[in-house]
Amino acid sequence: AYMIDAFRSTLEELLFTDIILLVIDSLDDDELMMKKFSTCHKTLVELGVERKNMIFLFNKSESMDDKKILHIMNNLKIEEVENCLDISALTGKNLVELKQLLQERFYGKIE
Repeated sequence: AYMIDAFRSTLEELLFTDIILLVIDSLDDDELMMKKFSTCHKTLVELGVERKNMIFLFNKSESMDDKKILHIMNNLKIEEVENCLDISALTGKNLVELKQLLQERFYGKIE
Protein backbone atom coordinates (compact mmCIF):
# COMPACT_ATOMS: atom_id res chain seq x y z
CA ALA A 1 0.00 0.00 0.00
CA TYR A 2 2.92 2.36 0.72
CA MET A 3 4.18 2.20 -2.86
CA ILE A 4 0.72 2.85 -4.30
CA ASP A 5 0.24 5.84 -1.98
CA ALA A 6 3.68 7.17 -2.92
CA PHE A 7 2.91 6.78 -6.63
CA ARG A 8 -0.46 8.53 -6.21
CA SER A 9 1.29 11.34 -4.35
CA THR A 10 3.71 11.71 -7.25
CA LEU A 11 0.82 11.82 -9.72
CA GLU A 12 -0.92 14.49 -7.64
CA GLU A 13 2.05 16.76 -8.33
CA LEU A 14 0.70 16.97 -11.89
CA LEU A 15 -1.95 19.36 -10.58
CA PHE A 16 0.77 21.96 -10.18
CA THR A 17 2.19 21.67 -13.69
CA ASP A 18 1.47 24.08 -16.53
CA ILE A 19 1.79 21.50 -19.29
CA ILE A 20 1.59 17.73 -19.48
CA LEU A 21 3.04 15.96 -22.49
CA LEU A 22 0.94 12.87 -23.13
CA VAL A 23 3.01 10.64 -25.42
CA ILE A 24 1.04 8.17 -27.53
CA ASP A 25 2.84 5.26 -29.22
CA SER A 26 1.57 5.54 -32.78
CA LEU A 27 2.65 2.01 -33.64
CA ASP A 28 0.32 0.37 -31.10
CA ASP A 29 -2.75 -1.27 -32.59
CA ASP A 30 -6.01 0.62 -32.11
CA GLU A 31 -7.21 -1.50 -29.18
CA LEU A 32 -3.98 -1.28 -27.18
CA MET A 33 -3.61 2.42 -27.93
CA MET A 34 -7.17 3.10 -26.74
CA LYS A 35 -6.61 1.08 -23.56
CA LYS A 36 -3.38 2.92 -22.69
CA PHE A 37 -4.79 6.34 -23.55
CA SER A 38 -8.07 5.79 -21.70
CA THR A 39 -6.31 4.63 -18.55
CA CYS A 40 -3.88 7.54 -18.60
CA HIS A 41 -6.48 10.17 -19.49
CA LYS A 42 -8.95 8.87 -16.88
CA THR A 43 -6.28 9.00 -14.18
CA LEU A 44 -5.34 12.58 -15.09
CA VAL A 45 -8.99 13.69 -15.10
CA GLU A 46 -9.63 11.97 -11.74
CA LEU A 47 -6.70 13.91 -10.31
CA GLY A 48 -8.26 17.13 -11.56
CA VAL A 49 -5.84 17.87 -14.39
CA GLU A 50 -7.48 20.08 -17.01
CA ARG A 51 -7.42 18.82 -20.57
CA LYS A 52 -6.33 22.26 -21.81
CA ASN A 53 -3.00 21.64 -20.04
CA MET A 54 -2.35 18.47 -22.06
CA ILE A 55 -0.34 18.30 -25.26
CA PHE A 56 -0.86 15.07 -27.17
CA LEU A 57 2.29 13.76 -28.87
CA PHE A 58 2.04 10.97 -31.42
CA ASN A 59 5.47 9.35 -31.20
CA LYS A 60 7.13 7.09 -33.77
CA SER A 61 5.45 9.04 -36.53
CA GLU A 62 8.30 8.72 -39.02
CA SER A 63 6.31 6.10 -40.93
CA MET A 64 2.88 7.75 -40.64
CA ASP A 65 0.95 10.06 -42.92
CA ASP A 66 -1.66 12.66 -41.96
CA LYS A 67 -4.48 10.20 -42.63
CA LYS A 68 -3.13 7.80 -39.97
CA ILE A 69 -2.74 10.65 -37.47
CA LEU A 70 -6.33 11.77 -38.06
CA HIS A 71 -7.46 8.16 -37.62
CA ILE A 72 -5.71 8.01 -34.24
CA MET A 73 -7.15 11.36 -33.15
CA ASN A 74 -10.66 10.23 -34.11
CA ASN A 75 -10.29 6.91 -32.28
CA LEU A 76 -9.05 8.63 -29.13
CA LYS A 77 -11.61 11.44 -29.47
CA ILE A 78 -8.92 14.12 -29.48
CA GLU A 79 -10.35 17.27 -31.02
CA GLU A 80 -7.79 19.83 -29.87
CA VAL A 81 -5.71 19.90 -33.06
CA GLU A 82 -3.71 22.86 -31.74
CA ASN A 83 -2.57 20.64 -28.84
CA CYS A 84 -1.42 17.75 -31.05
CA LEU A 85 1.87 17.05 -32.73
CA ASP A 86 3.28 14.02 -34.48
CA ILE A 87 6.90 13.53 -33.50
CA SER A 88 9.75 11.11 -34.02
CA ALA A 89 12.64 10.72 -31.62
CA LEU A 90 14.31 8.57 -34.29
CA THR A 91 14.33 11.18 -37.06
CA GLY A 92 13.78 14.36 -35.06
CA LYS A 93 10.51 15.02 -36.91
CA ASN A 94 8.70 18.05 -35.45
CA LEU A 95 10.97 18.39 -32.41
CA VAL A 96 11.66 22.03 -33.32
CA GLU A 97 7.88 22.53 -33.63
CA LEU A 98 7.42 20.92 -30.20
CA LYS A 99 9.91 23.35 -28.72
CA GLN A 100 8.04 26.26 -30.36
CA LEU A 101 4.70 24.96 -29.07
CA LEU A 102 6.07 24.75 -25.53
CA GLN A 103 7.52 28.26 -25.77
CA GLU A 104 4.16 29.60 -26.98
CA ARG A 105 2.33 27.89 -24.13
CA PHE A 106 4.74 29.26 -21.53
CA TYR A 107 5.42 32.72 -22.95
CA GLY A 108 2.72 33.40 -25.55
CA LYS A 109 3.11 33.76 -29.30
CA ILE A 110 6.26 35.47 -30.45
CA GLU A 111 5.47 37.90 -33.25
